[in-house]
This record gives sequence, C-alpha cells and structure tokens, in this order.
Amino acid sequence: MKKTNSEKTYATLKPGKTYKFAGYSWTACEVNNDRHVAVIQSHGITHGMWPGFVIPKFGNGNYYGRSIDGQDISDYDEKMSALYNAIKDVEDKSASYGKGLYLVSKEKAGFTEWCEPGSGDYWQALKKAAGNASSFGCPSYCAWLGAVGGSDGAWYVSSNGNVYNYYQDSDCVVAPAYNLDLSKVEVVGDEIIIKDICNSNQRKITTDKQKSMAKIEKQRENARKLNELVCHLGELLGN
Repeated sequence: MKKTNSEKTYATLKPGKTYKFAGYSWTACEVNNDRHVAVIQSHGITHGMWPGFVIPKFGNGNYYGRSIDGQDISDYDEKMSALYNAIKDVEDKSASYGKGLYLVSKEKAGFTEWCEPGSGDYWQALKKAAGNASSFGCPSYCAWLGAVGGSDGAWYVSSNGNVYNYYQDSDCVVAPAYNLDLSKVEVVGDEIIIKDICNSNQRKITTDKQKSMAKIEKQRENARKLNELVCHLGELLGN
C-alpha cells in the first residue's frame, strides 16, 4: 500500500541492538515503539572526572554528595556539547527520567552489591564503553554511573562488568544515555539518521540544482540575445 504524503512514518528500534548515531555507537536499552520513543545508551563519548565533581552546577571542582543520574550533563566538555547540539532537535522531552545527555543510576545498570557484575542492556553498553577506554585516551577501563558513592566517591562499571565506586576526581569514560524521539529519525541498516538532516541535504541539492539550471538558462538567454544582435548588425551592414 502506497503511503500518502500526510501519513507519518516512525523509526523502530530493537531492544539490545547497537546502532550508529551521530558518529557514535549506542545500544537501544528501553524501546516503546507504540509511543515512538526510546532510551539509547552510548558506548562512550569522552572521558574525565565524574561529571558531578567538575560541572559548575554540581561540585564545581569539589566532592559532590548527591547522585546526578538523569540530570543534564550535556555541557561536560566540548565533545559532549557538540554532540548534544547535533542531536537536540530529536530529544524526547516528554520522558519522565533523563534530560539532555545524562548518566544512568546504578540500579539501571543492574547493581546488586559492590564488586559484583551488573545486568541488562545498560550494563552491557557501559561494560563496552569501559572496554573502549583507550580509544578515548582514558587510562582507566571504567565508565561512570550517575550515582554518588561512599566518601569522595562515585559508582562506575568496569571493563570486566563489575560495579565499584572510586574517587570522583578519577579519570573514567563518560558514556551518557539519551531519550530519543523515534518520529524524528529513521533507521537505515544499523544507523539512526535524523530526518531533518536528510531533508536539509535534499533541499540543498535541490536548491543547488535549481541555481545551476537558472544559470544555464541565463547563459542561453544571453547567447540568444547576442545572436540576434549579430544578425541585426549583419543586416544593417548588408544594407
């Protein structure tokens, strides 16, 4: 059945599957295809101290005593800001948990007790993020969670999958999650693509083509006028 122009289409994601989005790898952890929304967990974007320790609205360079899971850390550094600016138009802002780019709680990572493995799709993605530490220039094979822990600590998932807490000024992978509006994206193979980008590129191609056609038509018109002028001059000289 052919879709009409007014019929809206929605992307669908498979829970637990990894996709490329905005140049990074993400796992679809929570998907509601009926509501056309999903939560995707990155496999790492950048690295550094726990966001709750360094971001001015939290610790501002000091120990921060509250969990920051679900809170916006999009301004953590330039890489995070650039990513959020690229994808902010497709954020599901109706979500009850999580704003902007954010870290998840240790409960979402399947935490049971200190130094034990987690479970679930968030945990699997964070474990991969920790294992990718060297690709981010990070010396520690661990990925931050949004939970504060112990004295001067915060929780993280290690590359072996165990969940620990460590000093907030330690260097770990920062792997945020994101609430995605599936009505504003499409899936091509294993890649999530923002529809507006496709439309913008198509509009640019169309505009450039129109400009080229107009230029050619202008050249043809000038050539026609020149030819008429030459013919007219020939007639005058012939007389």
